[in-house]
Amino acid sequence: MTFTHSAAGERRLPGGLAALLLALAAGGCAPATTALTTASTTTVAASSAPSDGPTAIPTRGGPAPSPGTVILPTYFVTFIESRNGEVSVLTTPGSLCVAEARMPDNTAATSPDLRQQRTADTKGIAAWTYTALTSPAGVAVYTVTCSYQGRSETVQNRFTVE
Repeated sequence: MTFTHSAAGERRLPGGLAALLLALAAGGCAPATTALTTASTTTVAASSAPSDGPTAIPTRGGPAPSPGTVILPTYFVTFIESRNGEVSVLTTPGSLCVAEARMPDNTAATSPDLRQQRTADTKGIAAWTYTALTSPAGVAVYTVTCSYQGRSETVQNRFTVE
C-alpha cells in the first residue's frame, strides 16, 4: 500500500481503502463530535467522496505504527460474510474473536469448527467455515464477539438454514 506524505505530515490513502474506511467510520464509529485530546489527523482522499477536498479521519496517538495501518478512534467489529456454513468479520488486526450460531429454535449450533476462537489476521479478518447446518430450517442468528487491548464489541447478524 502506498501513502503520499505532505510537508505537514498528512498521510493520504488510496481511494478504495479511503472509501471503505469512510463507510466504516460513518456506520460504526463514535459521533464526529467526540474529542480526542491526543489525536492527530490522517487525511484521506476518497474517489467516491464529493470533490470538496480530502476528508480527515482522526487517529489515536499520532502516526500509524507501520505503513498500511490506520487506527480508527473507536474499536469496531462488522460482518463481511454471514451465511450458513461461513461467517467472517472485519475488526482490528490481532483481535481475539469467538462466534456462536443460534438456530431457529433458539438452540446453540454445536459445530466444533464454529466454536473455535480466531485471531483477526493482518487485514483485520476473522473467519469461520463449517459444515452447513440443515435443521431446524428457518432464520438463525450469528453472534460474534471480538476483543483487543481491553476493548470488546459484540455484533449479530441473521442467516438462513434451509
